[in-house]
Amino acid sequence: MAKKKTRTSNAAEAEDYLRFLASLEGDLNEVSGSGRNKEERQMLAHELFCAAEDAENPIEMIPPLLRAVRLDPACIDARLTLLRIAGGPASEVIDELQELLALADQELGGSFIEENRGFFWQLIETRPYMRLRAELAQTLHRAGRMDEAIAQCQAILLLNPNDNQGIRYLTIGLYLEAQRLTEADKLLVQFDEDSAFWLWGRVLERFLTGDLPGATAWLGKARTQNRHVEDFLTGKRKLPSEPEPFYQPGQISEAVMCLGSIGPAWMESRPAIEWLSSQQRPAARKSGKKRVGP
Repeated sequence: MAKKKTRTSNAAEAEDYLRFLASLEGDLNEVSGSGRNKEERQMLAHELFCAAEDAENPIEMIPPLLRAVRLDPACIDARLTLLRIAGGPASEVIDELQELLALADQELGGSFIEENRGFFWQLIETRPYMRLRAELAQTLHRAGRMDEAIAQCQAILLLNPNDNQGIRYLTIGLYLEAQRLTEADKLLVQFDEDSAFWLWGRVLERFLTGDLPGATAWLGKARTQNRHVEDFLTGKRKLPSEPEPFYQPGQISEAVMCLGSIGPAWMESRPAIEWLSSQQRPAARKSGKKRVGP
């Protein structure tokens, strides 16, 4: 009889779970997390976060976000969104981000983090954690807490060396701004890409190292890849008030993104800007095409 009761109980639980899953497709205001286990509460919290993302304005986002956090205090994406909406002094925001990171570390567990180090982004459940660390790094940078920001960036790159988040662009800017040139060189070698971020970053790294011939050589490559960066750095062109959300290699949109990453490091070094301003740009080559018609 005991076995029959267990089988019946398991079947009832399975049916209840299936009904719960189906209810997540409907009106979430009608779905209660009361009496649900941790996994189910997390699932409901995630659906509430997704519903908040679909809201038309921040005011409409707040109720589902607050409910998501009530159901799952470690719902990182919901808490990050609430934090952005609330705003406040950088020091206060950093405190909350650090508290949330401690909670997220505990939630994932030290052994899980260690076992999966190196390919974190491939695991869907780690992505909110990685977004949290990136947010903390960026906020620390804006607050001028360079060494702490760099430490966060380094931790992210250790967890995910493929850098799906593009945190390397913030990191190279931080290294150059702090003049941690050995680390900047290693990062530039590690990724070795032909983007404006990397080529113009290498120009500055060579200049700060004192290698002017090297800086000059890299300047030629950087100009070929994206000449607009130089115009912004030397003041020939003003940055647009509202940058585009996406960029194209070689275009103004990429130059604007590039300046957001390494621009502060260039501006910190007046000698570098003066040197760049003194470098005569090669004259544009004529196409050689003959005019046809009158």
